[in-house]
Amino acid sequence: MNSKKKKSVFVTGGANGIGEAVAKTFLKNGHAVTILDVDKKGCQRFKKWAKRNGFTNFLAIQADITDLDLHTKIISDTVKAHGPIGILVNNTGIGTSKSITATKPEDYDTVWQTNIRGPFFLTQKISKKMHGGSIVFVTSVHQDKPLGDAAYAMSKSALKMLIREFALALASKGIRVNGVAPGAIRNNRLVPSRFISVPLGECRGTTMDIAKAVLFLTSENAAYITGEILTIDGGLSLVNWLFQKGETLPLPQ
Repeated sequence: MNSKKKKSVFVTGGANGIGEAVAKTFLKNGHAVTILDVDKKGCQRFKKWAKRNGFTNFLAIQADITDLDLHTKIISDTVKAHGPIGILVNNTGIGTSKSITATKPEDYDTVWQTNIRGPFFLTQKISKKMHGGSIVFVTSVHQDKPLGDAAYAMSKSALKMLIREFALALASKGIRVNGVAPGAIRNNRLVPSRFISVPLGECRGTTMDIAKAVLFLTSENAAYITGEILTIDGGLSLVNWLFQKGETLPLPQ
C-alpha cells in the first residue's frame, strides 16, 4: 500500500484517537507528517513519541481549526518544513453528547464550526496549492443513522456531501477526495448495548482499522477511486439498531 513517492501529509485532529493512529501510520511508512490539534498536551505527547521512535520528519501544530485566520500560517509553516502538501486527512470532529431537545445554540455552533466550517475552508485553501494528491475526510456511520446527538450526526451527513462536492471540483486537478465512515471504535468509554452484536463479532474496531483504510485510499492502489466513502464498522450498519432510552450517549469518534 505504500506510495512509491513519499509525501507531505497533513492530519487534523492528529494528537488523539483515529487521527493519532493515522499520523503515526504515515510516519512509519516514511512520509513527512504534520498534525494539527487544539490539544496542547496531545501535541506534546505526539512529539515525544515521534522523537523517542527516531522520527525527525514531523511537525505538531497546536491550534484551533475553527480559527480561519490561522490557516494561512499553518499551511505556510507546513510547506516550509515538509514541502507542498500531498495528502490531507480531515479527522477533526466533536459532538455534544446532548439530546436534540437539550442542545443549545452554542453547542450547535461549536460542532458545525469544528466539523464543517473549519475543515471546509482549510481544505479549500490547501487544495489550491496541491498538484495531484489525495484528501480523506473521516466521517461516521452516523452520517446515515441517528445517534441521539443531532448536531453531530447532522454535521457528518453534511460532510458526506462535502466529500462529493470536493471530489467533483478537484478531479480536474488530479486530486482524489474520499471518506472513511467508522462505526464504533474502541476506547475507554462505556459500550452501549446496541453495539454488542456487531456481525463480525467484536463490539468495537480499533483506530488502526481506520488508519489502514486511510493509507489505502491515499495510495496508488486507490488511484481510480474518488468521491467514495468506505464504511468500516464490522457490519454494524447492516443490522437494525437504534438508540435505546436509558443508554449512555457515547462520545462520537
